[in-house]
Amino acid sequence: MVRAAVLAAVVAGALLGATSACGSDLTPPAAPPPRVDPTDAAALASITCNRNGIRGAPTRVRTQPDGVHLRFENTANATLRYSVDHLQGGQGDTLPRGTSTVVVQAPPGELRVQCLGPGRYPDPEKMPTRTIQVTDPSGYAAGALLDCANETVVVSHPVYADNAPGQRGDPVELARTDLGARLRPADVVRRLWYAGPDEAIVIVQRGGLTVARTKFQRLGKDEWLLEMTERCATFNDSTD
Repeated sequence: MVRAAVLAAVVAGALLGATSACGSDLTPPAAPPPRVDPTDAAALASITCNRNGIRGAPTRVRTQPDGVHLRFENTANATLRYSVDHLQGGQGDTLPRGTSTVVVQAPPGELRVQCLGPGRYPDPEKMPTRTIQVTDPSGYAAGALLDCANETVVVSHPVYADNAPGQRGDPVELARTDLGARLRPADVVRRLWYAGPDEAIVIVQRGGLTVARTKFQRLGKDEWLLEMTERCATFNDSTD
């Protein structure tokens, strides 16, 4: 009886050991990727700069009605410069000592930011760059980018004499006049509320895609000057 009990215990222990060994080879299922909440982003991106470039920035920022708000803190005892680059272009300017707030009309996607000036990296190509992801949970920038796929984008800039007067009226109607016969009856022409207080951007959407944009500069109350027109090459075809 004792030998039988011992043998049973040995067999049970061996089976338990085998089970444990097999279990140790099992890889636990991978955890699902964390859910990214587009609203979980700063309304204002606080960026720190010193003589050696950009030192701190958030990973995400969300759009506001007039664009992406960046607050630069220049801790250097000197005037620096900033540079931002995004899918739609970029801009840059000087950064005085202390705090400066800049509004950038950047679309959703990557916003690359640099601080430039005296320091270890005078060459912009060697300056540190921080990438901030722009989210648009409120849809302020919806339609901001042209959906031209692989088409050529046609850009035109009117040339004016000095002190040229603007046109009075609603920017949407002014854009309709400028685009004229290129518009199709089903085209949606609307103002994009993603611009500064002294400019207006009007987009044309065709089949849900943005195929043209016009930009106006405010000269006075209800007075606008056409600055630029961008359109997909096939936008000129006014027939369905």
